Amino acid sequence: MKKILSVCCAVVVSAPLLVSAADSKAGAAKNPCLLNSERCSGQSFSLQEMITQLQHEVQKGTSVYSAGELERLKAKLAEYQGFMAAATSNP
Repeated sequence: MKKILSVCCAVVVSAPLLVSAADSKAGAAKNPCLLNSERCSGQSFSLQEMITQLQHEVQKGTSVYSAGELERLKAKLAEYQGFMAAATSNP
């Protein structure tokens, strides 16, 4: 009886840890819309939002993306930052 109670207590105590681990892995997933230049339905971003999302994806680094994918994301980030600079500069 004590063993069953101990196991039940251990499961109850560890359940939130399992959920948080699953959440952190979900946050580390690739974003195919940004990576493959797909126009995903239902998503419309401003220039600043796109820059912020690209910066977030680049920060995930090699734990999520390959070196080639990171280079594509960095190139897109530089391109959007150029657009932002051009849009905010005084003519």
